[in-house]
Amino acid sequence: MVNELLVSSGLAVPYAIPPNLRYTDLFREAFARARSSGSGLWGKARGRLFTPAQVWAELPSLAGRFINIRFKVDSISSSRTRYTLRPDKGYTTLIIHKSDTGQFGSIEDLVGRTLIVTGKVTPGFNGPEVILSDPAQILSLH
Repeated sequence: MVNELLVSSGLAVPYAIPPNLRYTDLFREAFARARSSGSGLWGKARGRLFTPAQVWAELPSLAGRFINIRFKVDSISSSRTRYTLRPDKGYTTLIIHKSDTGQFGSIEDLVGRTLIVTGKVTPGFNGPEVILSDPAQILSLH
């Protein structure tokens, strides 16, 4: 499958859209292998751990890149389609689409927790965003 090849090569992140979940486990395993071996974009993400404030300051050079971020969740807001996780410092946000929330457990339980996440930086209306589409993007949770 081309999808699995892209994910296992470290060139894509799994993205499951219910009810099409037949290969979700296969894609997550490919994602974990690519990330742990440093394949593709994940090798580039290993080099540095950013804070939300650093991502904001360096947005022009980070947009479109995969990075790791240490992110303490200060608050969570909800819209019709997504949850926005805001940090205690900085303007970078983490986004979890409501269609993906079943994979993450209780989103509200993340308030006050420190996450290390990996993902692609995207310029958003209010600053940089990193979309979390799969729990495997959370490397650590404290």
